Amino acid sequence: MKMINLLPKNIASIGIAWAKSLSLSRTSSEMDLEPEASILTTDDAQYIAGRVKLIRQEMQRCVCELPTPAALTVGRRIHFARDVQDLWYLRSDLMALLSSETDEREARIKIERITRLFHGLMPDSMFGQKTYVH
Repeated sequence: MKMINLLPKNIASIGIAWAKSLSLSRTSSEMDLEPEASILTTDDAQYIAGRVKLIRQEMQRCVCELPTPAALTVGRRIHFARDVQDLWYLRSDLMALLSSETDEREARIKIERITRLFHGLMPDSMFGQKTYVH
């Protein structure tokens, strides 16, 4: 199994912003003690790339339902997002777009469905408290 060294140039290409914080948050002595924590296998990279692709597709599916100039702009930003972190922050733009074109409850349900796709790709601290739409 081929190993990939976790360097910033690899992070952007496979779309894993959380891995950058994993490797950069450790001191050099910690890295010496745990070298396996700073590398990903090609299988891991392919899995993550597939998950990022799925998130992008789900976000674009929501945008495609809305034939407006604003939807084209948000869709373009989703298409050209560099990594999972860019997609994470585009959720707010998508929520604004969806709630302006549909009702807010329906928009929130779609965003919550997309947000669940990010679990395991973003740090748990990014998810905040759980809220449910009733």
